[in-house]
Amino acid sequence: FTMISMLGFAQKNKGAAEKPWEEASSPKATAYEQGKSGTVILKVGPIDGKDANIMKKKAGAVALHELMVRGYSAKGNIPPQPKFLPGGASDWDKDVEFFTKYCMPGGNGHNYINETKPLGELSKMKKLLTGDMLVEINIMELRKDLEASGKIKGMADFLFKPSVLVVPSKQWMKDNGFHQMVN
Repeated sequence: FTMISMLGFAQKNKGAAEKPWEEASSPKATAYEQGKSGTVILKVGPIDGKDANIMKKKAGAVALHELMVRGYSAKGNIPPQPKFLPGGASDWDKDVEFFTKYCMPGGNGHNYINETKPLGELSKMKKLLTGDMLVEINIMELRKDLEASGKIKGMADFLFKPSVLVVPSKQWMKDNGFHQMVN
């Protein structure tokens, strides 16, 4: 009897501990729109859940996971975002407990999610709602937090020192006596 009860409990709670990014529907995050002040809006889907609030939490977790291990490609006015973890999934696996906790609903990563909302109407399939969600994330602050915790490296850690070369226009050079035409 005890064995049957334990199996029943395990089956009943099987979905509770699953990671949203590992669900059978294979939800993905793609660039959708450039936000303000270091934010970007990602389209995440397909997401399913018993209600819209569960779907929002799942979408946030998927978006954070995707930023860590995959990044996203450029789209329209949105520049590409390389993955936060240079080694992608292998770097994730090195500290899987931290990153899983960070990305799951209630984790610190969700502090950088400004808004999550459905993209269009949600459809009902069996007992679940399904559809795509929009997740607005402050990528700059998220990156700062992960750098401060030592989980990802900043650009300075790669010995990358940006430099800027400003070249004045030909007209400015002519007007200020720096350009001469010689035959």
